[in-house]
Amino acid sequence: MNLRRVSRSTLTSADFKLAKPALFDLPAGGIAIATGVEARLETHEDIRAPAVNGSEPFTDPVTGLVSASSATGVNVTPSTSGSRNVASAYLELGIPVVAPTMSLPLARAISFQMAGRYEHYSDFGSVAKPRLAVDWETVRGVRLRASYEQGFEAPNLETTAPFTYARAQSVTDDYRCEADLLTHKIPSFDACTDKVIVAYQESGNPALQAERSASHSFGIAFEPPGLSEPFEKLTLTVDYWQLRQYSVVGVLGAQALSAQDYLNRIEGGSGSANIVRGTPTADDVAEFAGSGLAPVGLITQIDDRFENVQPETISGIDYQLLWRATTARRGTFLFSVEATTLNEFNQPAPTPLQPLYMARASGIINPATVLPVFGNMLEDLGNPRIKSNATLTWTLDHLQLGASIIYTGKTKDTNLVSTSGVPWPVSSMTVINLYGDVALGEGFGAHSPRLTLGARNLFNRSPPLESDGYNAALYVPYGRYIYAKLSVPL
Repeated sequence: MNLRRVSRSTLTSADFKLAKPALFDLPAGGIAIATGVEARLETHEDIRAPAVNGSEPFTDPVTGLVSASSATGVNVTPSTSGSRNVASAYLELGIPVVAPTMSLPLARAISFQMAGRYEHYSDFGSVAKPRLAVDWETVRGVRLRASYEQGFEAPNLETTAPFTYARAQSVTDDYRCEADLLTHKIPSFDACTDKVIVAYQESGNPALQAERSASHSFGIAFEPPGLSEPFEKLTLTVDYWQLRQYSVVGVLGAQALSAQDYLNRIEGGSGSANIVRGTPTADDVAEFAGSGLAPVGLITQIDDRFENVQPETISGIDYQLLWRATTARRGTFLFSVEATTLNEFNQPAPTPLQPLYMARASGIINPATVLPVFGNMLEDLGNPRIKSNATLTWTLDHLQLGASIIYTGKTKDTNLVSTSGVPWPVSSMTVINLYGDVALGEGFGAHSPRLTLGARNLFNRSPPLESDGYNAALYVPYGRYIYAKLSVPL
């Protein structure tokens, strides 16, 4: 059987822009302006073969069972399509207020940036967002800066399309794990092996709204003037920032819905409306015997859909040190350090899942029940508290040597918890890279051949292990990589 899938996205746009560096003059200088309008047409379609999109189901001639997909080993995935029209307009102004020639105390230079953007979407309405920034040079070499802005991101056409697609997914049946624990078939809840492969169905939501955000920052930049060798240029910056995102698009997730079913049944209910189970068999009844829990069949299907969930707040501090030195005999040195420390990464649990966290904390459901990461997410999964990168480059005549150090702080694997609910600790990682580059021969001028030798991950560090192997959002799985390159400019 030949299966064909055709995916196509188009973007058609027309715009008009106008920019002028000095619209008119103020005592401190000219006001700069940039403005424009734009019209866009976005389309998307994903056409699946009839054997996959459900239009050609398969009926087993022996059992009579009907499968929505007639392709072996392929889950049914419907074809989807959608389009939207977008009209937008923006305006940016650069306004100088104080210039160095004014000789004002503690105000060598002050300038403002004001901007705004309006967009109208045919599928979910209009949004308008502003931005305001100020740059204040108190004395030569010392600048204070601050900004406030709002933003938005429209949901993509796939998540707003009225579709449902199914994927085979492994999920732990928490309710059956509780039965196994009560009948002493397992020593602890996290030793449960009641995993099943289910049809996990995700649905689009035409009622999705745009993700919105508001952010602000303030900081200081220090560039000492009049430095002599070897400090040709030295820059130090520190900036605090906070980002708050609203109406973030997401799904509850298969495992959370399994836990929701677990809690509902423990409290005497009939389970989660999003969980479909088979009729209990004699084996199911025998497995629950002696547990005091009502027997259930295996989970066969889990239904989920995209929603605008709770807001999240992220804040941190960015640090940067940049040093450049040019000497007559020892060449040029360039050293930089960039680091970010997260102070806050908080996202409340979606309203439907909040009872799960309270039930786990109070012991109504087992403390080792795995739930999605919400609340204080610092150091959880892909959110290390500290990330930094340092580079050093030395150039002398035709030779250049460079090194970099990349540090990623420790995290916690919240998908693997102890019997008391403590996440698995994931260690930090430091990667060192080196390279050397040299021009070969003289007399070639700009066409001189160059030889580059280098090593990435010099000490062959492996990503720290997690329950899923390693965190692909933070690390790459490559060990030591030695490379050589010969290039000849034409």
